[in-house]
Amino acid sequence: MRFREPLCRVIFVIFLGYFPLVHATADGPDFFRSKPGVQKILVYERPDSQSKLIHTFDAPISNMQNLGCEGGPSYDEWAKLNDVEKEQAKAHIWCKISSESIIGWVQNQNLSEDNTFFQPTFDCKKATREVEITICQNQSLIKLDNQLHDVFQQAAHKAASIDDSPDKAVKELKATQGGWIKGRNDCWKAQNNMIDCIKSSYLVRITYLQAKWLLVPPSTTERYFCEKNRAEFYVTSMPTEPLASVAVEHGDKRAIFIANNKQEKKRFDGEFGAYIEFHDTEATFVWDQFKPPLICKQQN
Repeated sequence: MRFREPLCRVIFVIFLGYFPLVHATADGPDFFRSKPGVQKILVYERPDSQSKLIHTFDAPISNMQNLGCEGGPSYDEWAKLNDVEKEQAKAHIWCKISSESIIGWVQNQNLSEDNTFFQPTFDCKKATREVEITICQNQSLIKLDNQLHDVFQQAAHKAASIDDSPDKAVKELKATQGGWIKGRNDCWKAQNNMIDCIKSSYLVRITYLQAKWLLVPPSTTERYFCEKNRAEFYVTSMPTEPLASVAVEHGDKRAIFIANNKQEKKRFDGEFGAYIEFHDTEATFVWDQFKPPLICKQQN
């Protein structure tokens, strides 16, 4: 029986692309990708295009985890259909997917099997920490781990190329990366939301390195003057991804602030409690968490 199971699984995977499933099942391919030619993947609350549309992914998209498919005629009925009828029947097959914290139903006719599996930048066989084990089991987190690795290498190259103390810059960059890894590994404490914690940690770090080391070209720069305190700030928008960010210069210091999408106001968070909130032509600056906020106006 031990070697019949893989054979049955292979047969099922082959047939999944040709006949639908009557009941939801987690068998079939572990992951889907968008079918070539499909522009968008629509994710619904239920296996019904009349139900609530909960998300839209721009294609191409891969690594959508298969949580089970349902719908369509039985196998015997499928065998009796001609090619045109089979294509029509595929429109009735729905598959439940999970991708980027989005879970919902997608029409099978827009999906194809995804055999592209990634590995993180560390050895999963040696992973003992709960956070590392969680990353090894989640393709979305693995992709973020690889993305951060690429961005870190770009930052390290930039650091090694500066004129003033490049060795020191590289050493500090590696030290801060080690500190970030320790912080990421503390996400085990967020047991109710550990995956979101890990994901957020990666998104912020990727964005920070892009802005800190100017891996993307700066955009517009605005000057803010604080009349009461006679202080001024220069705020440069950075077209970073996956999160927006700004680089702020105050005196001889430069700091990175990253968009906090959970806030109702347009807020960017920095390190050690610092933040900026933008309100039309004004902005609230908390440069030092131990000092009162500064209310500053944008200068023309």
